[in-house]
Amino acid sequence: MKLSPFKIGLFSTSLLIGATAPGIAADFTRISSAEDFYTYYGNDFSAEAKAFVEDLYSYLTPYFGPNGRAQAAADGFVPMTPEAKFHGTHWFKPEQVYNFVAEPTRPAGLNFDQENKLVAVYWGETKYDAIEQAVQSFSTLPPENLPALYTAYKEANVRSLPTILAPFGDLAAWHSHENVVIENVGAIDPSTGFYDAEAINFRQSLLDEAFIAEIFAALQDPQKVAAPFEVNPDTYPPFNLGIHPGFYMAHLWIGAGNPDGPFNTTHAAVSPNGLRRAHHV
Repeated sequence: MKLSPFKIGLFSTSLLIGATAPGIAADFTRISSAEDFYTYYGNDFSAEAKAFVEDLYSYLTPYFGPNGRAQAAADGFVPMTPEAKFHGTHWFKPEQVYNFVAEPTRPAGLNFDQENKLVAVYWGETKYDAIEQAVQSFSTLPPENLPALYTAYKEANVRSLPTILAPFGDLAAWHSHENVVIENVGAIDPSTGFYDAEAINFRQSLLDEAFIAEIFAALQDPQKVAAPFEVNPDTYPPFNLGIHPGFYMAHLWIGAGNPDGPFNTTHAAVSPNGLRRAHHV
């Protein structure tokens, strides 16, 4: 029997299409410490921002180096996208789907590049309140009324941007993603026994009517367990499908110096032959 909606939350990244290939640009600069960070980006940060950076590097130490991705997997991170052009592969801890609030020095996810090395972190936070209550109420209404009601729900329940990156002032940049569907969460490659990021199908910016249809179809499909609408949060893996109306996201290039700035959304030297990203909403 399918479960009832449970709690809100799930983040993701860009819509992806294309083909992958390895390669690092000659001018690519790896960084792996606060000292490296200041050397590359400059030392003109507030004391609060520096404390943020130093605590973040302390937390991330296990994920740098050639074994960083394996350590991330051992610590409970799983891939959430295939290798994405100018992003790398996004990893996150699935249990965070139930507590989808950005925390300053505990980012929601990690980005690994085409050499499987840590290049960035990212934060996510749900953009809309009361998601599960809205879906429960929609389930009793005529289908033809749902797209308009869903649009009205989103307009009435928008949260403010997260404030955790305030120590960086205007340097920090948030963007958002809308109507996201992520299939095959936690997929394993049977030939290696390791996570198979390329098996993940990520879609976003669905039309409201199509997005609502995806939710109700998933709730009726015994092969799909859809977070955040039906799962037990006490154990993982409880879900293989992520569906979310919208979330805020911010990146920080903490493992690869970014000439366009530490909070730029993309990095031109990271996975340049990865899957092409769509426009951020």
